[in-house]
Amino acid sequence: MIQPGYLLLSSVPGRPGHVTVASAGDMPDPPTPGLLWAARFNDAETALSHAHNRLSRKLVDIDTHLYKVSPARAIGALDGAYLSHRRAYLDPTLSDAVKAEIDDWSAYYQRRHRWTDKLIRGVGYLFVAYLLFVFLYVF
Repeated sequence: MIQPGYLLLSSVPGRPGHVTVASAGDMPDPPTPGLLWAARFNDAETALSHAHNRLSRKLVDIDTHLYKVSPARAIGALDGAYLSHRRAYLDPTLSDAVKAEIDDWSAYYQRRHRWTDKLIRGVGYLFVAYLLFVFLYVF
């Protein structure tokens, strides 16, 4: 069942370079300590699945959704997702350099997604052309 909700990305105290990803029905108010980024998605469970897919190579612990990845890359990966979402929170203590890095990672993941779409579409066109060729040549 599709349920809207929030995807929350938080830093882990005592573990620099590690983040956790969680879904929640409501945005925490006030934001919990360590919260780096939050966004509202139309389907929170699908968003959590996409987050795991994007960060799976950096996985440390599946039970706690703990990943060893820089906060900028994690935020960029989730913000660059091709799922309908609206950013609800970005940690105001992040420096301008980190915010620029987030934008760079987000653009990277969007470019990669577009390239993959074009590749799959191209293979599909080649297959259709092959079928037309076989159909016209045989009949």
